[in-house]
Amino acid sequence: MKYIFIFLLSILAVACEYDNNLFSGKLVRVDDFEKESYLNGEMVEIDTVGTFQIDFLSSYMITTLYKLPYFIKVYDSQKRSFLGNFAYKGNGPNEFLGFSVLNQQQDSVLWIQDYYKKELTGIDLHKSIDEGVFAVKKNFDYEKVVDPLQVFYCNDSLLLIKNLDYEKGVQYAKFNPLRPNQEVSPIFMYNTVLSQQDLNVMMSLADCLKPDGKMIASLTGVLNQIDILSLEDSTENISVKMGASPSTIEYIRENRDKLYDYYISLPRCNDTLIFALYRNKEKNDRLEFHVISWTGKALFRLFVREDLRDFNIDWLQGKLYGITKSDIVYVYDVNNIINSTV
Repeated sequence: MKYIFIFLLSILAVACEYDNNLFSGKLVRVDDFEKESYLNGEMVEIDTVGTFQIDFLSSYMITTLYKLPYFIKVYDSQKRSFLGNFAYKGNGPNEFLGFSVLNQQQDSVLWIQDYYKKELTGIDLHKSIDEGVFAVKKNFDYEKVVDPLQVFYCNDSLLLIKNLDYEKGVQYAKFNPLRPNQEVSPIFMYNTVLSQQDLNVMMSLADCLKPDGKMIASLTGVLNQIDILSLEDSTENISVKMGASPSTIEYIRENRDKLYDYYISLPRCNDTLIFALYRNKEKNDRLEFHVISWTGKALFRLFVREDLRDFNIDWLQGKLYGITKSDIVYVYDVNNIINSTV
């Protein structure tokens, strides 16, 4: 089964040091965060056995599983009451061979990517729960795109595709599924052409698309930075750097077994904030969340005691959900943090 944390590479990054870095963009060094605090976790009393990922849509919590005949369980996000199993495995109508939930807009349409069939399916989740079966609202394919690294849904006539051009490196391109042969101008943000092997070596993580579709937040395990890419104006590109890290792909290739993976999960974002899970090498591998703005301002450092491997945020309820390496789910109250920037 395809691992959802696709090993990708960040897209921008370090200006001011062009000769020693892979990327171009404004470099913002972080010496400290505006605020620091501990998050107290509470174990969630739901069936979390085999849970790989948690997502939120409207008033629903969705857990993705890969070891059962179906891919997701749906819960009421506030009461945490079970509402149903959906997305059954198979090659028939409304069945899925590969499965991942895309970055969600704030509506009731659940967008699912089947990366084997190269299809996106929009599900009316309200209706599905009422009727007990998946109610498909929209469906289209992206077969014209060769081996995409990541797909983002923007609207019915616009997808954002992250892809690998073996001569030019990683690119971002807009794709219209209604006009699949339409020419597009890709965005390349690298000073060096990187291969798939380079991306794996750097432990690149899947990106988070800002809800308005104008910016992307991207992480790599070894670079110790959060990269923010503007899809409209490259002068707004920012790399928020947390400390020392390797700066050339040659060094990373030669010394990978000695390098440290700082960021360990894909970022989560809304219109104002980016959350990223960080393993602090200087503090005995302490886990912490870094919260920054889309302009690169370091706002919060949040410490957690649980050994998390992944997380997501229920923005409506102001709750952060973390999954441990043992697939135990903990919930943390971050409502004050989310509302502090509203």
